[in-house]
Amino acid sequence: MIICDNCGGILQPGDEFCPKCGVKTEEANNILDFRSDGTPRTKEECIELAEELANKYEVLNNARTEIDDLEHKLKVTKLSDVRPRYHTFRFFWKYFIFAYIAQIISLLIMAFIAERTDLSYGGIIAISFVIYFGILILGGVLSSRKADKLNIELEMTERRLNEKRRQMERDLEERRNEFNETNAFLFHFNRKIPSAMRNKSRMRKAKDMMTAGKAETLSQAIALCTPGNKLA
Repeated sequence: MIICDNCGGILQPGDEFCPKCGVKTEEANNILDFRSDGTPRTKEECIELAEELANKYEVLNNARTEIDDLEHKLKVTKLSDVRPRYHTFRFFWKYFIFAYIAQIISLLIMAFIAERTDLSYGGIIAISFVIYFGILILGGVLSSRKADKLNIELEMTERRLNEKRRQMERDLEERRNEFNETNAFLFHFNRKIPSAMRNKSRMRKAKDMMTAGKAETLSQAIALCTPGNKLA
């Protein structure tokens, strides 16, 4: 099966023109050396094309690397479905124990004082409960404030992480579009360019070949620079 390098259409044996784009078949197979209208490229145009291809291969390689890096980072920064939250009781229980101990100590102290004063045991119990509930109330307030503060910090961290993920997703989409657009541009040229030549340094070497007068067309320069050739 013969493929038109200009548009990718299928050619039949004996076709003088591509039935899809109308380019002459003998010219369609020289996309590196001929323009889309079938006229030969000048040496300067071949040099410019080599530079453009070198830049495109660099963009393609960088985009591929950035895509892999962003995809990895998105996996690493993935949020858990169950997000932890701080509860007041996590910090309150120690105040509960402290209040109980404080109540016992206050009862002992008040009992010792009652033996030397006219303070009644009813008053002692009342004072101990005031201390007990006072500590519980204070502990509840402090524990609630601490839990709220930590939850706010946690939410802010999640928001920053979500924004970071959204930015990475936008960057990933841009890199994928850039990769696809560049790959589409190179698609027809790659039919005539060996895989070993599809990089910036090799394409720049082909350009230097033409600049130095060692090749007149891009296809000739590529043939000379392809690994395995004694001039490569």
